[in-house]
Amino acid sequence: MPEDIQASDLALNFRSRIQELHQKSAAIDERIRSALTEKLETTNEAAALIYAAKKDLSPDQFNLATDFLPSDALAAYLSLGRKYQYSPEPVSDIATSLKSVRSALMLTGAVARPDGHGPQQYHAPNFFSQATNWAQLMAAAFQKYLNRHRLSEWHATELDSLLAALSPILRIYKTLNAEIQRRKQ
Repeated sequence: MPEDIQASDLALNFRSRIQELHQKSAAIDERIRSALTEKLETTNEAAALIYAAKKDLSPDQFNLATDFLPSDALAAYLSLGRKYQYSPEPVSDIATSLKSVRSALMLTGAVARPDGHGPQQYHAPNFFSQATNWAQLMAAAFQKYLNRHRLSEWHATELDSLLAALSPILRIYKTLNAEIQRRKQ
């Protein structure tokens, strides 16, 4: 009996702490939602103001008004301002505007802008790609050489040497061709 009471107390202690942390997490969610909504509204307001300045000021005055902004941020604000010129009610619902939140955070440097198309992964070419490339390079080099040195002018040793060097390629060709013929049967 005492073990059951201790187990129940332990479970209730867990329950109490879990409930407390869950409620705290929900309260944080609300603060985040509120802060992000404010961020979007402020960014949209700045974009509209920058867009209006672009329309209303001379180029020199506009440059003076915005010279502290990095060029990529200025371009993004102007793009956003153009967007809200036709749709004045900015989206402030966080669930449907996560992309806008990310873009807004990039404008002030809170989130880093992507560098080009993001990190590129180099993958070594696969066998088929390499084989095709080698064959094309060999054919092009052979044709280029033939354009400068007619085949009829080659020495017999040059012909024999190149034929011997190409014999592994001929074996590959014959192996592949035999497989194609086998599959056709």
